[in-house]
Amino acid sequence: MNDTQYNLNFEKLCNELQLGELISSPKPISGGLLHRMYAIETTQANYAVKALNPQIMIRPAAVQNYINSEKIADVAAEHIHAQPAKRLKGASIHNIDNQFYLIFDWIEGQCLKQDEVTINNSSLMGTILADIHKTDFRQLELDSPQATNSKK
Repeated sequence: MNDTQYNLNFEKLCNELQLGELISSPKPISGGLLHRMYAIETTQANYAVKALNPQIMIRPAAVQNYINSEKIADVAAEHIHAQPAKRLKGASIHNIDNQFYLIFDWIEGQCLKQDEVTINNSSLMGTILADIHKTDFRQLELDSPQATNSKK
């Protein structure tokens, strides 16, 4: 396998992480720029699956950076409405056949069009941002990546 190609295997992902059996084909979710997102429906639940971009994941520090970012998201979720990746089998990032994934519980939502955004929406976002900035992350012991995040 070329390490810079996506290697998606949702059936194996569901089996290894005990997410249930797929009920239908995964559906791509638009909107991301760096990675691919999919909605999957299983016999147990609905999930959002982020397949991490292999071009990014070949960087020496990438895996540790994602592990650290999920630790930060876990702490932030104690103070704001945030959806960290699910911890399954003791980890939030999962490597299935050299393809890395993050798994999230599915949450129904909607995107607002530009003309639908109100001052109240902006105020709410500002409040959430302020709450993030007020969060004490000092309790975290983040592992430093052994290498820089420079491109090969």
